[in-house]
Amino acid sequence: MLDQSQMPIVSALKQSAERSHAPFYAPGHKQGQGASNLLKAWLGEALFRADLPELPELDNLFAPGGIIREAQALAAEAFGADYTHFLVNGSTCGLEAAILATCNPGDKILVPRNAHRSVIAGLILAGAMPVFVSPQYEPTLGLALGLEVEAITRTLTRHPDIRAVLLVSPTYHGICSDVAAIAQVVHAHGIPLLVDEAHGPHFGFHPDLPTSALAQGADLVVQSTHKVLSAFSQAPCSTGGGIRVDRDASRPLCN
Repeated sequence: MLDQSQMPIVSALKQSAERSHAPFYAPGHKQGQGASNLLKAWLGEALFRADLPELPELDNLFAPGGIIREAQALAAEAFGADYTHFLVNGSTCGLEAAILATCNPGDKILVPRNAHRSVIAGLILAGAMPVFVSPQYEPTLGLALGLEVEAITRTLTRHPDIRAVLLVSPTYHGICSDVAAIAQVVHAHGIPLLVDEAHGPHFGFHPDLPTSALAQGADLVVQSTHKVLSAFSQAPCSTGGGIRVDRDASRPLCN
């Protein structure tokens, strides 16, 4: 068990921000010296002192070996994952990376019709071919619901060459699919289950909430920790477990 009270990135940022030195590096406000007085009065000068680039002591997001690696290990344990990758610019790059990690050009992937547009970008980047499945629809409320297990089973039977299944759970409106049942079907075909859980990063932290996708058997989950939890915008993460998805391939290499 790791000490979940540790905050390696915050501690290193604080130490660097308080170091007495001449900042011959970006950003141009030079730790607040060139920042707007109005902004400094509103936000405080400490915020600008902590606005630091990739200094050696602050690690490298794309090849973490120090404080970011430590923080990701803490996050992985908190989420019940084998590994966690910190992302930037929202969950978009995480979903793109998930598709790139599981599909080669020409490969088929099952995609729900209510997937985020970043999934379309991931399909283009990977050269993957979507097999779209429509979720259930509730006409009174006008809402798309979750994907039915039966619909996924039928689709995998018709397209046995599908390489991965993507799921949106919960949806923007908080509607969850039966991830556990879907994971059993998907894994029976020997392929990974990817879940866009952007609006459900809090699921694993209270017994009254739905069970997290990872705990239900998903192989790779992308979560927007800035949407529901306390991270700054836009600071999501991807969490994974098992051997169906290469953990290095699922790490975004660009922001």
